Amino acid sequence: MPSVPSEPSSPGSHQQPIANAVYASPGDNLQNKVSSLSAGKTLVLRDGFYANQGLIVEDVHGTATAPITIMAEHDAKAIIDGGGASGKTVWIRDSSYIIVQGIVAQNGQEPVVVYGPADHIIIRRVTAHDTAPGNNHVFDIEFGASNVLVEDCAGWGRGRYIFIAYRSTNVTFRRDWAYWEHQENFPDAPRAGYSAYASSNVTFENVIAIGAYPQPGIHDDNSYNAVYETSDGPATDNVKYIGDIFYNNMDGIYFNGASGRNSQIINSYIETPGTMPGPAGSTTNEKGTGFTWWKDYGGSITNSTFTNTPVAASLPNGSATITNTVFYKNGKAIDGDHGHSYSDFWQNGSIGTNLVSTDRQVDPGYDTNKYGRGAYLFIPPNSPLKHAGQNGQDIGANILYASVDGQLTNTPLWPWPMEDRIKAETGMSVTWESDGGIWKTLDGVYPKAALSAPSMSYLLANPLFSTLFSIITDEYITSKRVKR
Repeated sequence: MPSVPSEPSSPGSHQQPIANAVYASPGDNLQNKVSSLSAGKTLVLRDGFYANQGLIVEDVHGTATAPITIMAEHDAKAIIDGGGASGKTVWIRDSSYIIVQGIVAQNGQEPVVVYGPADHIIIRRVTAHDTAPGNNHVFDIEFGASNVLVEDCAGWGRGRYIFIAYRSTNVTFRRDWAYWEHQENFPDAPRAGYSAYASSNVTFENVIAIGAYPQPGIHDDNSYNAVYETSDGPATDNVKYIGDIFYNNMDGIYFNGASGRNSQIINSYIETPGTMPGPAGSTTNEKGTGFTWWKDYGGSITNSTFTNTPVAASLPNGSATITNTVFYKNGKAIDGDHGHSYSDFWQNGSIGTNLVSTDRQVDPGYDTNKYGRGAYLFIPPNSPLKHAGQNGQDIGANILYASVDGQLTNTPLWPWPMEDRIKAETGMSVTWESDGGIWKTLDGVYPKAALSAPSMSYLLANPLFSTLFSIITDEYITSKRVKR
């Protein structure tokens, strides 16, 4: 079986030989290399710029116990360039049990595409940016793709959606970072960091979306959202938002009237300021909400935090309920209450609903002077909201540890897993406020024990991953978790 590291080795570091490996270098015909792969094989891409050719994976199949892996020899050092606006960069179709890891995708119509029929596909530690103008997306999981994991990836730049599941099923976006910047030549249509579009059983887990607002000089009727959930036919059912962070977008999560049943927002943080953080254009479309629930169906919002937003929760339709949630310094907390309990309302312009016996009106104790926006990502130990919610849970979000398949692990989420790479490729920090990120400091956030090697048991327990991961050393993790 191939040995695939779950963390990057530094460029130039010694790597153990990989069993069943095929190697490619810039100038080689990637199509021929990929076509030769069979179950259990690994294609290792040497460092360099793969110009004017895509990584096309078509009719290539691994198995559950012997997947096919295509990986950069050194993380981020293999750059796949599609050659222009009509080019294919990373394109996976009619294939199964494929892992693509560690590459950079750029300069194509859509940088990363998983096109059905394709199933059991993992895209990991891939960065991609800038589609062609029009109805194009940076990471596009579409047309019958199923059982797809997009993990520890980052997308930015031009694109209608940065990450989208379109007419697909069982898609998970985990620990991904979306920075929406612009898109041209596709008027009067939503733009967003993420979208679940005519797709069911989609999970957004520990994902971040920022930057969805019109550029200076743009004045239109488009919708600019952290997430846009809708359908043009097949049901968009059972979409979950777990441990997500959405801020500095013109609008939060938008549940279009065409979207489906049982959407759930769980342990998430949403801040949609009325004023964008930098120069911006304008739109006449809806804006300024944490989420807007236009669909007719029910759902739930639990253990979440909404701050500094004109209308935190807008529920004109449906029957979604709200539990264990903080509304802090919003213009209006709830507009259209279909049932809430165990919620805290503090310094909102108006609550918008009648309080119930389980509600609180207390200061959560967020120390933004010390932690910046990061203060909203955990309930302080001495907060009156600690264990004050339903079933003894905290009221409000706690987004300090990674979640996997809805289960909280003991793996610290901060600094962000792709922090160094995103900073190197974009100049932006996901973690540190001084460079555009969330936290002023992590001092005192984690117990000292959490700064040593976190458990990887949640990876090793997964039958698809178990043969693919080596144990990360204490020395490496300790160096990554140094206080700042």
